[in-house]
Amino acid sequence: MIMSALSIDKELIPACSFASERNNLTIDQRKNNDKKLYRAMLLGNGYHNKVKIFFATTEGQRQVETTVWAYTERYVILKGGVFIPVESVIDVNLD
Repeated sequence: MIMSALSIDKELIPACSFASERNNLTIDQRKNNDKKLYRAMLLGNGYHNKVKIFFATTEGQRQVETTVWAYTERYVILKGGVFIPVESVIDVNLD
């Protein structure tokens, strides 16, 4: 599923039309993503670590390697005020 995600620059994210993948995930996958996004925020603020976020757009799956500055119930907020809706997040790679 994630193998086909195309890399995208953070600066191009505002031009994306997001798709909701949340309903296609199990409850456990959703909870796991929420935990990963929270940890990504802690790593980003504390250590400026970058993570890979895989998300759904109407054009297909995308991935971005970036620092997460904030995470809310509805959005993942990246540097420069760029955001990704949580409902579009498919997975997060913390490595």
